[in-house]
Amino acid sequence: MEQAMWTFVLRIGKRGLGLLVVLGFLPRISAAGLKINEVYFHTEGPQAPNQYVELYNEGTNTVYLDGLILTDEAGTGIEGIFRFPGSGTDDPVAPGEFVVIAADADSSDGIAPDMGVLADWECYAGAGDFDNPAVPNLILVSGQLDFSLYPGGDNVILADGSDTSAPIDASTIIDGVNFAGGGGELAPLAPGAGDHDPSVSAPTGKSINRCPDGWDNDYSSSADFFSRDFTPGLTNDCDVQSVLSVDDATVVEGDSSSTSAVFRLYLSESATATVSVEYSTSPGTASSGADYAPASGTVYFPPGLTEQTVSVAVFGDTNREDHETFYFQLSNAVNAVLGDNLALGTIRDDDGFLIISISACETQAWITWESWSGGTYRLEYSPQLSNPVWNVVGGPVTATGSTASAQDATISNIERRFYRVLRTD
Repeated sequence: MEQAMWTFVLRIGKRGLGLLVVLGFLPRISAAGLKINEVYFHTEGPQAPNQYVELYNEGTNTVYLDGLILTDEAGTGIEGIFRFPGSGTDDPVAPGEFVVIAADADSSDGIAPDMGVLADWECYAGAGDFDNPAVPNLILVSGQLDFSLYPGGDNVILADGSDTSAPIDASTIIDGVNFAGGGGELAPLAPGAGDHDPSVSAPTGKSINRCPDGWDNDYSSSADFFSRDFTPGLTNDCDVQSVLSVDDATVVEGDSSSTSAVFRLYLSESATATVSVEYSTSPGTASSGADYAPASGTVYFPPGLTEQTVSVAVFGDTNREDHETFYFQLSNAVNAVLGDNLALGTIRDDDGFLIISISACETQAWITWESWSGGTYRLEYSPQLSNPVWNVVGGPVTATGSTASAQDATISNIERRFYRVLRTD
C-alpha cells in the first residue's frame, strides 16, 4: 500500500545550499502484528461511552498507528469511521505494547474501567461529542455516528486507512472481530478471512479478550476471544479456570414411545483449551431401564464454546403414578472445575387421574379423585365430550393423602357436566 507525501532533501555543495523538493510516493510502513486484543462492549447502559478497544503489537517490530482507521462500520454507511492522526512515524507501538482506544475518555460508571485515566486515545465525532482534552483524538472521517458498540451484536475493524468508505475494502483490513453474532454486520477477520463463528460474547462488566495476548488464527472470533475480566493496557487474564455446572431437567412422560430429558451443561467462562467432562445417570424414584434409559459418556467443549446439552431418553406409559426422578451427575472434568455437578431429572406423569365419586345437589357438586400426597391438581369441566371446551373449576388443590376433592358451585340449572382432573406441579 502506498501513501502520497512530500520529501524535502537539503543538498550542500561547493556552490552553497540548495533545496530539492520531490513529490513522490513512499511506501506505507507496515502495521503487521497489530491485533485487536480486547473489546469491552457489554456495559450497564446500551452503547455506553466507556466502551473501549485495546490494540496489541504481537510482532517483533515497531509498528505505527499513523493513518490507520478504527470502526464498527460493516456496510451501512452510518457508523463512524475514525482515523489516527499522523503522517508516518508519529505514533509508534513497540513490540508487546498495548494501546487503549475509548469511545469517550470519560470517567467510569462504577463497573467499567475509568477511561478518563486509562485511555491512550478517544474517538471524537465532532461538536457535541465528549472530548477529554488530556487524551488525543481519533477523528471522524466518514459516517455519522460516534464509535459505539451494540451489546446485542457488532464488530470492530482495524484497517490501513486507504479506504474510508462503507463497507471497508476487505483487502485493507489489518484485523477484525465480531461478537454476539455480529448483529447482522459481519466483518472479515483479515483479508480473505471470513468468520466461521462470530458468537463470542461476554456478560455485563466483562470484556472479550484474546488468550493469550495477540492469539489469532483468522478463522473464528469465538476461537480467539474469551470472556474475561477487563484488563485495559495490561496482559489479559487468561489463567481463569472455568466452572462447569449442569441444570435440572423436566420432561412430560407421554403415553408411549420415548421423549428426552435435556440437560444443559455450561461453563462460567469460555475456556482457552478443550474442556471435557464425564456424565452418568442414576435412579431416584424412577427405575433405570423401565422409566428412563441409563446414560453415560463424555462431553467436550472446544475453545470458545460455553454450552452443551445431553439428552436422556424417557419412556412413556399409561400408568397413573406420581412424578418420578433420576439423577444426572458430572465427574472428572478436564480444564475446568466442577460447580453444581448434580442435576435432578423429573419425569412428570401426564396420565389422567381416576375420579372416584361425584355427589351433587341442585346448586353444587363435590368431586373426589385418586391423588398422590403433596401433588397439586386442577379440576376442569366441559359441557360436552364432543369437541370439549374445558373450564377451570376453582383454584389449585394440593392433596394431603391418597385422595383429593374439590367443589363445583356453578351447576345451577345445568343438565349435565363432564369433569377431568389434571396434575399441575
